[in-house]
Amino acid sequence: MDRADSSVFIAGGLALTQRQEALALEIPRTALVIGAGGTGTWVALTLAMAGCQDISLVDADVVEASNLNRLPFPIDAIGRPKVEALADEILRLRPLVRVTPYQMRWREPDSIISNNMVGFDCTDHLDVQRAIHARCQKMSVLYVRSGCDAIHFTAAFDLPWGPSTGGGYQGSVPIWAGPPLIAAAYAVGIAVANWGAYSGDIDRGEENEDESQPTT
Repeated sequence: MDRADSSVFIAGGLALTQRQEALALEIPRTALVIGAGGTGTWVALTLAMAGCQDISLVDADVVEASNLNRLPFPIDAIGRPKVEALADEILRLRPLVRVTPYQMRWREPDSIISNNMVGFDCTDHLDVQRAIHARCQKMSVLYVRSGCDAIHFTAAFDLPWGPSTGGGYQGSVPIWAGPPLIAAAYAVGIAVANWGAYSGDIDRGEENEDESQPTT
């Protein structure tokens, strides 16, 4: 893969991320994005543009016409699996990124989680969020939860308060393009801000949770 180092993405002789080099960002090399809706799609695209090298996508749904007010897919993507349409967009922007789409619902698959990645939870079911959070903790994976509705967005390292309902959104939730973009940018930003210290603790074999808690 044609790269100079972890901060400058080289493709076809072009330093695509050169203008962020002075920021000394520690971009995660590997990420898992669970949920390829409005927020998850922009999380994955932001990661790719920032220089993430390996992105796995998990979602069981297909693109619907009503998704296109917030997803950057062409009209002919309607009916395609969201993860495949998103993978195509990532590769169109960054053809050297390794993208692995999984068209399925989250079933705690150990095979797609490694202990040196960031897990982005962009789902809307509390039971699923709890399962993902538990698996990330078990595998020492940095967990970032992100989501939004028409006027609110969330990006956090923990789970929401409240009892389990066993379901997510009911019916059509009002939404437009703005909140997913904000939620995704903030989620990737806090992951980048914490990834250096977190991955360093893993590399050194440190398991003291008090010393490796993420910061906001």
